[in-house]
Amino acid sequence: MTDLISIFCEIDDFCKEFLTQIKIGEKKRVRKMNLTMSEVMTLSLWYHYSGYTTFKDYYSKHVQEYLKNEFPTLVSYNRFIELRKTIIMPMLIFLCTRKLSICTGISFIDSFKLEACHVKRSSSHKTLRSVAKKGKTSMGWFYGMKVHIIINHYGEIITFYLVHDSNCH
Repeated sequence: MTDLISIFCEIDDFCKEFLTQIKIGEKKRVRKMNLTMSEVMTLSLWYHYSGYTTFKDYYSKHVQEYLKNEFPTLVSYNRFIELRKTIIMPMLIFLCTRKLSICTGISFIDSFKLEACHVKRSSSHKTLRSVAKKGKTSMGWFYGMKVHIIINHYGEIITFYLVHDSNCH
């Protein structure tokens, strides 16, 4: 069983290496983060081991109750959701370089939609405008991206691919 401390240590080592290799551009006025990138990534990843069905329940009923000592600078749920937006790229790179499994001979592939918003509101959507497109699944139209994922027979992710091309159904 994976434990919280070993996950944090692995993520923290990755973040230290990641932050030394990225180029810092012009400084913008950015609100100070009380939690480090490593802490936000660890709490986001630990959710998948928690057994909670919603992230909000996990954060408010578990993290804020039982993990106060491990993360002394916890923020409110709303602020944490804001901070999660800053770790998307580092988390994807971490998962691709450190956490993907190997093919065991039996693989399953599937795809699912990753909606940015309802398709009727796509013209006013701003957050993912540069990458989100209109697409179609067997269940109908959506606005966002498609995720193609390959897993082995243990349920471990071998690889995944984000598709934002509207021609790819």
